[in-house]
Amino acid sequence: MSSEFGEFVSLLASCGRHGLEQKMDGLHGAIGLCTEASEILDLYKKSIFYGKLLPPEGVLEELGDALHYIQMVCNEWGFSLDDLIATNMAKLKLRYPGGYSDDRAVKRDKDAERQVFIDFLRK
Repeated sequence: MSSEFGEFVSLLASCGRHGLEQKMDGLHGAIGLCTEASEILDLYKKSIFYGKLLPPEGVLEELGDALHYIQMVCNEWGFSLDDLIATNMAKLKLRYPGGYSDDRAVKRDKDAERQVFIDFLRK
């Protein structure tokens, strides 16, 4: 990850708390993530249904805000974004061993996919 990203993570970690307050930080992150997702969706809605231009700076801003909230939840659980990327890649490789297909997207083994995350946490 970039040095800016490392600085971003350090900044959030320095604001971290423990115990119940830490759980509230995680909840704050989860709620914030939903809020930012809604704001991105709203940009698309206005573009598609109201004919407004889809502003790249708006999408960039909301994605950055979403990343902030994702990192808050990660901090609660002790996950890194590298952990998220690694486990998601492992899940997708299991789901789409030969590349994406509509059939594999529908007929997936959710138990095997969940096991990827269980195995990761046992390490």
